[in-house]
Amino acid sequence: VLERFGAYKKMRETIGIGMDLLDQPDAAAFRRRHKLSGRYLLYAGRIDSGKGCEELIRYFRFYKEERPGAGNLQLVLIGKQSMKLPDARDIRYLGFLDEDEKLAAMAGSMAVVVPSRLESLSIVALEAFSVGSPVIAHAGSRVLVDHCHKSNAGLYYADYEEFEQVLDLMLSDKNLARGMGRLGQRYIKENFGWEKLLNQFELTFRASARAPRPTASSAGEVEATPVEPQMTTEAPVQEEPESTETAEISVDVEKSRAAVPAEESESATEAKKPPAEPPDAGLAPAAAEPDSEERAAVPEEIQQNEEIPSAEEVETSES
Repeated sequence: VLERFGAYKKMRETIGIGMDLLDQPDAAAFRRRHKLSGRYLLYAGRIDSGKGCEELIRYFRFYKEERPGAGNLQLVLIGKQSMKLPDARDIRYLGFLDEDEKLAAMAGSMAVVVPSRLESLSIVALEAFSVGSPVIAHAGSRVLVDHCHKSNAGLYYADYEEFEQVLDLMLSDKNLARGMGRLGQRYIKENFGWEKLLNQFELTFRASARAPRPTASSAGEVEATPVEPQMTTEAPVQEEPESTETAEISVDVEKSRAAVPAEESESATEAKKPPAEPPDAGLAPAAAEPDSEERAAVPEEIQQNEEIPSAEEVETSES
């Protein structure tokens, strides 16, 4: 489920189901009621090929053919039947049983087989552990393999050869199933007992009720990635802001200039001009500077010339 829907980032806490260790069911009475004299493997659940039942039956029949010494080992199936079962003495279908009868069937079995590859938790496996029965699971289910590793109360197979080895091991050592059964009960008590699960539920509810506070690291992750500035060879030109005092002075000057008459402005302009330099020795004195009217008649090109011609040069040019 995690791989298919990509829920790794969204998942915060996983809590299983609560399960009590009940009094040990009367397995001997169950055997007598259903005339089960020898050892048997138990399948509990919907009997369907999608659950791996067809493969399980095929593997079991191959094993009985290759192992005549297996004797009266039987495969017992309980639950709703959704597929046709072979007519064989060593394959027994007991129908749909109530809860107590189901737990008694688990307790009396050599092992409970879970052949499905699509188990998300497998309540059947947990119920088998709770009554002290080991589990034989399919290796295609990661959940079941995880249960077997954590509890040390289960074995798993991926093909017929491994299925054969698992049955050989359990049939050769009678104490193996008993020891694995005790480990399975301890696994249920330590991981699925109601006392522990209720505390986990409370902690999870309290944690989800409090709004998470944003941290500096989380805030940095939300913000957009800053754009790197482009490097330029020219240094930036910083414009100095014009002060308010300078702006006010410039406005007052403009107003005063507008109020002064044109004649005063011209005289003020002439007053600002620097005095003429004295003529050098041996040279004729320069003619007096013409007044404003005569100067107005002179072309602008002559006015812009720095050297003004003397009066004698002007008379010579006119003659």
